[in-house]
Amino acid sequence: MKRILSRPLINFSIRSTLAALLTTIGLLNTIVPASHAQPAPASSDKTSQFWVPAARLDSSKPQRITIINKTGILLEYLVTTHTDFRTLDTGKSVTLSNIDTPLFLNINSQESNYFVKYSVSVDKKTNTLMVMVTLTNSEDSRALNINETGAVYVY
Repeated sequence: MKRILSRPLINFSIRSTLAALLTTIGLLNTIVPASHAQPAPASSDKTSQFWVPAARLDSSKPQRITIINKTGILLEYLVTTHTDFRTLDTGKSVTLSNIDTPLFLNINSQESNYFVKYSVSVDKKTNTLMVMVTLTNSEDSRALNINETGAVYVY
């Protein structure tokens, strides 16, 4: 007599976590067709969000980053190992072209009593990462990482 399993072999949570991990390292579509992949469930746990890319650039094309200061205060930014600290006035933006990955980008207030948050999106036509910087009530975004595959992480 054939036994019928009453539950799936791998539960949804493990499947979603595995799919998110494989997507992060660029292997999901080589193992599971994209049409069968399930997105990772939304999580309020900030630690788990570190490992899910906030955006993705096309690593086969030239990449750019545009930082937009919507804070109302002076910001400083630094591409680690590539630049010294630079400033960005309120209401202004700057575009970094011909970037090499991997890279870490730090954007902070010059005043210690202000905290900033990064919101990211990608302009697919120009392969530009748009980083909107706004104020927040508590320490939120500290750094942004773009890895060799174009995955963008906000820490």
